[in-house]
Amino acid sequence: MNQTYPLTLYFDGSCPLCQREMGFLVARDHRCRLRLIDVSRDDFRNDTGLSKARLMARMHARRGDGGLVDGVEVFRLAYEAIDLGWLVRPLAWPMLAPALDRLYMLVARHRNRVPSWCSALLFGHASRRGGCRSGRCTIPGGRP
Repeated sequence: MNQTYPLTLYFDGSCPLCQREMGFLVARDHRCRLRLIDVSRDDFRNDTGLSKARLMARMHARRGDGGLVDGVEVFRLAYEAIDLGWLVRPLAWPMLAPALDRLYMLVARHRNRVPSWCSALLFGHASRRGGCRSGRCTIPGGRP
């Protein structure tokens, strides 16, 4: 049994930047390792034990073994899930990790102010495409 996957991502679906990044991830999730849960939805069922405010403040994920992770670690695991782990490997380097954690918190706090052209530049139009050819995976806001 894999201890990491499926990886359930808890994200803010009301955030355009978050939507685009989730779309980017889902479009490349060909092995269906990711599950998306939109914390901003009215029908969000919180099974994390964390407050909704805390979940909205920063990314969280539940690994396949049930453990919760947050912040930059979520992105590292998500990118590994879509076989782009090499791209985010520096996020775990001891010399960079503390600074990147602080940078992530700054971006997370101001994520709704990021211009749409900036998120489009980072993630393209991936949020409009579906991933996971089986039809089980959806664009942000969907359920597994």
